Amino acid sequence: MYERRINSFYGIASIAYKNFLYLDATIRRDASSTLPIKENTYSYPSLSGSFIFTDALRMKENGILSFGKLRASAAEVGNDTDPYMLNLYYGLMNRPFKDQVVGAISTTTLPPTNLKPTRTRSFEAGTELRFLKNRIHLDFTYYTQKSRDQINLVPLPVSSGFGTQIINAGTITNQGIEVLIGGTPVVSKDFNWDISVNFARNKNVDISFIEEMPLGVITEHDRGESLCSSDEVRELIRQRHELLPTTDDSGGPARYYRMADSPIRVGFISPHSHNFCSTCNRVRVTVEGRLLLCLGNEHSVDLRRVLRGYPEGDQKLRQTIIDSMDLKPERHHFSSDGDVEILRFMNMTGG
Repeated sequence: MYERRINSFYGIASIAYKNFLYLDATIRRDASSTLPIKENTYSYPSLSGSFIFTDALRMKENGILSFGKLRASAAEVGNDTDPYMLNLYYGLMNRPFKDQVVGAISTTTLPPTNLKPTRTRSFEAGTELRFLKNRIHLDFTYYTQKSRDQINLVPLPVSSGFGTQIINAGTITNQGIEVLIGGTPVVSKDFNWDISVNFARNKNVDISFIEEMPLGVITEHDRGESLCSSDEVRELIRQRHELLPTTDDSGGPARYYRMADSPIRVGFISPHSHNFCSTCNRVRVTVEGRLLLCLGNEHSVDLRRVLRGYPEGDQKLRQTIIDSMDLKPERHHFSSDGDVEILRFMNMTGG
């Protein structure tokens, strides 16, 4: 059992002109109880229009094109999340302490501090055509949709005290076409035969491959035999899909390619085969308060010392983090041959 509340305002306006031109507009504003107060109110509009050109241009008289319409629409929608994700909650532990019932935090998901609603923006355009007194019809649609600020649960290290954290992360793009072709080959007084063929294609893949990072002990397999480099993976994909290099930059170490006939994007993160330290801008903070500048090296800065030495403000901390970027190493040294130097396990790398 749970409770959630959404207060909404909705408005709509429609305009028609001589039965061949139509325009519809809507606006909706929601206030959701499952989002932080500063972000719990959001609006999303829509606009759609259609034009029946066979009526406007009086084209029905030619006997070939019976009906023709053009249509287009644009819209944005918003989504909230599940209830009870914003705060810590407490419960009674199963085991008493000194014969006393003890309460503890029962929340396993770290509450967010600035969660935003997910926004999805879409555009669609198409046409509907009918020929030979409606005996043959064609419907074509092109659409594109982009969702941003997706609400996701991501895992946290056990040392944080929580199992997951809820954040806004990720963008997904859908793009495709739909084609419907149909007809009525047989029309009689007692029997009609209708047939149709539908074709659709959708492309929405955005994926990255990462080579194994040798940061700990592995006993169940040999690194040299299991390592598949980014170049090998790319060649396997190229056997079926041509990949074109791009200048796309996510601010991280991935090198991106796109498929020749679609916007599908494939990234490759290559700590073994293509050392990216010189362009990497990623750092991590460990539970000990150290700013870890590279997963493959021991370069780090003690932020805890700065916090304790300058508790009156964050200016010194900011400057220390900025200055530490000059200490990032030029490269790391990973090997797939035999044993490697064990730098740290993944649960010690921070986040």
